[in-house]
Amino acid sequence: MKKKFKEIITSSAIAKRLGDFICNFIAVVLGIIITFWGGDWLEERKKQNEVKEALSLVKNEILINRGYIEEMMKQEIFEHQGARYLLKYKDHIDEASPDSLNKYNNFALQIKEYIYVNDAMEMLKSSALLQNIRNKELATQLIKTYSTIKEAYKSATFYENEKKNGYYKLMDNNEIQDFFNKNTRNISWTETWRFLFSYPEGISLIKNIYNNHSNPTQIYTHYLQVIDDAVAAIEYE
Repeated sequence: MKKKFKEIITSSAIAKRLGDFICNFIAVVLGIIITFWGGDWLEERKKQNEVKEALSLVKNEILINRGYIEEMMKQEIFEHQGARYLLKYKDHIDEASPDSLNKYNNFALQIKEYIYVNDAMEMLKSSALLQNIRNKELATQLIKTYSTIKEAYKSATFYENEKKNGYYKLMDNNEIQDFFNKNTRNISWTETWRFLFSYPEGISLIKNIYNNHSNPTQIYTHYLQVIDDAVAAIEYE
């Protein structure tokens, strides 16, 4: 009986069926594994492509902010130079160069507003793509970079607000208001600053501009370096 059973299971037909069954079973198992693994791989690849696109938008936005911050720095450097020049000649403005006075013209009487741009970063955070960035150090660096950008805008806004306060105090003087109302044209900057420096409000305005952010290059270079490091990190990633 044992011998007959052994012969049955070792017959070529049975062996072939058993082999086919094993092959089919392995194929099914491998198919299931590949399906799940392939699905996960495709999903992960899709996420990383989305992260890549989002990082590209963030990089462009960071560069836009960088351009604005560089403009802030250049403007403050220009105004600081202008304030220093005017203070040098405040007691003898007639000796100042008319070309230099025309160059600096009404910088002290202009107020600028700067807008902080962070739409791409907010999209990155709200869509949960920030958590999908594999390099967690990069994710942290981006958050810190936007904090630095915000700090740069606050710094520039503080500077402009201080200048605005000085301007409002200047224009609260009725005699100064009358001067500007009557002399909107055909008056030199030598005459304008001779008049303004005859009032404490005029001198105070220029002194405040000169003393506020006495070294704008140093202040803003720090912000720009943080931004440049973040852009380099995104490009490397």
